[in-house]
Amino acid sequence: MKILKKNRIIKLVNFEKKFITKDFINSLNDKSINKYLDVRKIKQNKKTAIKYFEERKKYGDNYIAILNEKNTLFGTVTLRKVKKNTFSIGFMISKKKYFGTKYSKNSFQMALDFAFQNLKAKRILAKTEKKNISSNFNLIRNNFKLYKKTDKSFFFIKQLKKI
Repeated sequence: MKILKKNRIIKLVNFEKKFITKDFINSLNDKSINKYLDVRKIKQNKKTAIKYFEERKKYGDNYIAILNEKNTLFGTVTLRKVKKNTFSIGFMISKKKYFGTKYSKNSFQMALDFAFQNLKAKRILAKTEKKNISSNFNLIRNNFKLYKKTDKSFFFIKQLKKI
């Protein structure tokens, strides 16, 4: 297991097929967890989770597992390269007890650090549903700026410096 970033309570590691467990799949189908995720539109199973995992590998995306101090998966981060030095970020906390805690806050900040330091990102893009108040707040708290709105979505950007 390759550790990408860690502190005393969290590890970010490359996502591995072994993380696709019944518990993980159940979290993808849990309406209180997937309320704002695209995966809510299709019932998830081991086959769909493996397909997503393999697509991330095929396209060279960074699919990252978020582990607690006991090496238990409690979330994921996906960093997709959009163009040179620009990535989009997807973030999911898969266990409700971690919503809004130092675990979720620290893991998101660690993922941003990984993108800027290790992937040499100059900007990171994020999209949320307007109703997803906690994600919108999390992005603003982490210095993302709103740059576009639609009827249903907000689009954010975090930039190191002007490119």
